[in-house]
Amino acid sequence: MKINPRDPQKGQWGLLSRRNGWWLTAKVKQIESDWYQTNLLLTSEPEKELSGKVLFYLHDSFKNPIRKISPRNRKAELKTWSYGAFTVGAVVEQDGTTLELDLAELEDAPKRFREQ
Repeated sequence: MKINPRDPQKGQWGLLSRRNGWWLTAKVKQIESDWYQTNLLLTSEPEKELSGKVLFYLHDSFKNPIRKISPRNRKAELKTWSYGAFTVGAVVEQDGTTLELDLAELEDAPKRFREQ
């Protein structure tokens, strides 16, 4: 069941961006007026090794909203482009950990991005 049809991943992945030694972060930069690049990054504590793939769950408006990313250099990274914020879900395949990050809550993201 989707809790919020405007932000379908919100509340679906446990509401935490950090759990079981993994964390999901993002950096957003403006490319042009109302168009933003978001770099999603799943990393771990130093003693953990990311060896399996990571599933990223994006907003339903994306073509292919579920992306399976192989790790490189102990992290999984996905670049996306959008006109505004949305919630991202992530699943670490090697242990089933779920993470959730609402991009509208990123304090260092452009204000207009967070509000769209």
